[in-house]
Amino acid sequence: MLLGMVDDPRVVLIKLADRLHNMRTIYALPPAKAQAVAQETLAIWCSLASRLGLWALKAELEDLCFAVLQPQIFLRMRADLASMWSHPNRTGNARKIYGKFSSLLHQRMKRVTAEHEEPSETDEENICMKVLLQAVLPFDLLQDRKKRTDFFNKLVANSNLETTPKVVRDAAFALGTLVVCEEALERELFISTSYVPGMEVTLSGRLKSLFSIYSKMKRKEIGINKVYDARALRVIVGDKNGALHSQAVQSCYNLLNIVHRLWSPIDGEFDDYIVNPKQSGYQSLHTAVQGPDNSPLEIQIRTQRMHECAEHGLAAHWLYKETEDKLPLVTSVTGSGTTTPSFFSTDIEDQGSIENDGSHKYSSLKVGDPVLRVEAGHLLAAVIVRVDKGARELLVAVSFGLAASEAVADRRSSSQMKRWEAFARLYKKVSDEWWCEPGHGDWCTCLEKYTLCQDGMYHKVWEASNHDMEVKFLEFKDKP
Repeated sequence: MLLGMVDDPRVVLIKLADRLHNMRTIYALPPAKAQAVAQETLAIWCSLASRLGLWALKAELEDLCFAVLQPQIFLRMRADLASMWSHPNRTGNARKIYGKFSSLLHQRMKRVTAEHEEPSETDEENICMKVLLQAVLPFDLLQDRKKRTDFFNKLVANSNLETTPKVVRDAAFALGTLVVCEEALERELFISTSYVPGMEVTLSGRLKSLFSIYSKMKRKEIGINKVYDARALRVIVGDKNGALHSQAVQSCYNLLNIVHRLWSPIDGEFDDYIVNPKQSGYQSLHTAVQGPDNSPLEIQIRTQRMHECAEHGLAAHWLYKETEDKLPLVTSVTGSGTTTPSFFSTDIEDQGSIENDGSHKYSSLKVGDPVLRVEAGHLLAAVIVRVDKGARELLVAVSFGLAASEAVADRRSSSQMKRWEAFARLYKKVSDEWWCEPGHGDWCTCLEKYTLCQDGMYHKVWEASNHDMEVKFLEFKDKP
């Protein structure tokens, strides 16, 4: 309605900029008035920024409102994140991993990384609103890697850093860990990948807003240590305006393999939305790993076309975000925890245990269903030949002559029906030849056995070993 009331859309941007300035200086207002303005900003202006795709600005507005409306929770969460990302037992090789940032993190910010004593109730009450607002990072730092690197370097070089309020130092430390993760992954990609014209790899990072983390904790009833996407890196592979889309998708899986070699993946936290897009059409690879400090770090990998669709197309996620990001009237987060561990994730915002959620997801599998085998970043077409033990074990026929590029998973492909016919021919071949055990097949087809593991994925079973090969697993496709 607001957009329809103005003749020039730039007026809305000016109003958003004005509201951002007002929120950054809201400490000048009486507390009651400041809370009323924060409530209005959260209900109207954050939603408007989301509708316009201004995600970074929306995140800053949300955190500014959060600091005003729930100051004690804001302070506690900022300290908990700094403690989680700098736990002394998790940084044994920090100097080797962090490189040039190691000395800065440990020398200039030793008070942040040392004991991490929880602030007393008196300290929480005495923290003024102005200090809390200073602990909200400006949105432009989260959009520009150079700006946040310069910001971090200037901050840790400040001779008066020790006199800076702890909550502000905690925010700077969170930004510093993101910079470290970016540089570690960038260095690995530079070593492990080859340059292909038109397929340039772009790396960016973001810190999830405290308000968004808080909303997720309350919605899922989990502790802050279970929010694996509190910090995230995004890798975007260029596709030359779609001309190299197939090669770019293949590169996404190769990059996923590089990431999993660099950092250990967290069980049950891998989602392949390229093979199985969301209903909105969103496509990307999501994985959570133990980062350079042994703390959770989310990695998203997608092509340029997928990224544009996610940010500005039909897959933009403002709708479901707005329906769920409500600020509950809760005064403490110390009691938020989880009683049932999450082993499997079917959606980035909807996780459950493998016993409850995984069994329902795979209960509908039947003989003849098409699947994709993923091995070291390569996709091969396959069909289910046998389903055993309530879909916990599968016997599949893999075709080494039927390459399954991203086009197999592309629902918009004009030749999709022909590809499904190829799966049907593969199943008919197996039936005609009476192949029924692992190892049966010929030079281009082989039967393999897979079992559903704790991480929520099917891994290949090897006769000579009790362990599954991590690089081989199945992805399931919906029929047209």
